[in-house]
Amino acid sequence: MQRRVKNVGPHIAIIKFNVFVHRLLPDGSIDPEVIDCSDLGEKYQMGQLGEFTITGYDKWNCVSKLKTVLEGLRYNDK
Repeated sequence: MQRRVKNVGPHIAIIKFNVFVHRLLPDGSIDPEVIDCSDLGEKYQMGQLGEFTITGYDKWNCVSKLKTVLEGLRYNDK
């Protein structure tokens, strides 16, 4: 039986997330109470759950693309 090489061939990263909105307090800390976001769908056409995928031609290409996407998500208040 031929052994399968796991790092070669197409790969996919699946990122699943939940959206929670918290109030930012005057001292910069986060209020532990989650704000009700049940109206996200009505007002902003988005849900509280999300998922996206990133594909690559091999494991390392997939991981590299994933890293680039996640680094691009950094908060920027400018």
